[in-house]
Amino acid sequence: MADRKVSIIVPVYNTERYLEKCLDSILSQTHKNLEVICINDGSPDNSLSLLEKYKAQDDRIIIIDKQNEGVSLARNAGLECASGDFIMFVDSDDWIDSDTLEGMLAVAEAENSDAVMCCYAKEFADHTDISHIFENDTVYRGDEVKNLIHRRLIGPVGEELSVPQNADILVTPCMQLLKADICKKYRFFDIRELGTFEDGLYQIDIYREVDCFAYIDKPFYHYRKDNETSITTRYKADLYDKWQNLFRLIEERIGDDEACREALKNRIAFSMIGIGLNETKAPKNIFKKAAFLRRILKTEQYRAAYKALTMKYFPLHWKVFFRLAKWRMTFCLILMLHIIEFLRKR
Repeated sequence: MADRKVSIIVPVYNTERYLEKCLDSILSQTHKNLEVICINDGSPDNSLSLLEKYKAQDDRIIIIDKQNEGVSLARNAGLECASGDFIMFVDSDDWIDSDTLEGMLAVAEAENSDAVMCCYAKEFADHTDISHIFENDTVYRGDEVKNLIHRRLIGPVGEELSVPQNADILVTPCMQLLKADICKKYRFFDIRELGTFEDGLYQIDIYREVDCFAYIDKPFYHYRKDNETSITTRYKADLYDKWQNLFRLIEERIGDDEACREALKNRIAFSMIGIGLNETKAPKNIFKKAAFLRRILKTEQYRAAYKALTMKYFPLHWKVFFRLAKWRMTFCLILMLHIIEFLRKR
């Protein structure tokens, strides 16, 4: 597939410390037929100057300079001008191996796949963890994509519940090589309206049209976990309200599909992990944090989600967590969340 052009979309915001490593990894690809669409999203640092320096050295770089509107609209700007046969998203504080495109394109050609995903390495300051999305290389076709990938993006069911921390392991536009004629049909929702999961909603849209999905169990993609300025490290005061918008948008997409509705209920139950971890960062005392979580758990939406949640698949510590949530014992719950947050940073 040496003749296939790949558009790599790189949203850039305030990442001058990491940008050179990211761009070097992309420009050194063994597959040379690519364009690198870098969207400077109103960065206040020297990111734009770095982009201009790289563009002067390599005309495969395209720069879009726009006002700050968030990662979703930056990616959309990249989609608007992408001219490749395939599209890949790379965040500007991450990097990829030099044979990433060559390896993923080879699988796309061999399997005639619409989407190819790899596993990834989480890069901490002092160690690396490999996140395996599936156990082995695998290919899904037709209804398997709908039942195992599209539905999984909505939420986990059955034995998938056994590892709650991996519930969203499929949810990222990065680590994927996507056929442009599918993914250019859709756009990302504004992250400022959803809080998070705008990339998951985008994938829910595109995977309705994916007929063949291939997975390579090789960590081509390196996800930086020591960037303290990352949006995932900040407290979001309105996260719960924004996730109400998210759940509504997902519900609109699934209609009466029972498996998907079960998956959405489980996503709502699992959302207490994200909402709770976000609350641990809130500038208020632990009693007010517990009271906030109690108000959420008393709503009909969360009561219904926890009533339907199957507990038998969880290991002991997650059984404790979700029973505390179900019984609305939120002081104990917030203490447990602080422990989880502490362990996550180690």
